[in-house]
Amino acid sequence: MDLERNEVLSPGKYKKVVEARSVVCYWAMREIVISQSVLAQKFSISQPAVSMTIKWGEQVVNRNNLNHSEVILLSVYHAWMNDILLEIA
Repeated sequence: MDLERNEVLSPGKYKKVVEARSVVCYWAMREIVISQSVLAQKFSISQPAVSMTIKWGEQVVNRNNLNHSEVILLSVYHAWMNDILLEIA
């Protein structure tokens, strides 16, 4: 998922972007318990859309046998998580 941070945060339905965004939302909610409302604001989508995105993220993680350490190594995920943590701290 070799994408830049701004690509993941930008609107769009390109498969690679949707998958990366979905994985980020899934791990954000699962690992550091960021609320769906915060994710909705960050991605400028509705809360129901975040719910579906999280489900898709789980499917991507399972389908590609990703584990937490692999996802954290993604630069997009790491940079974005730091931004979120600073915003909610």
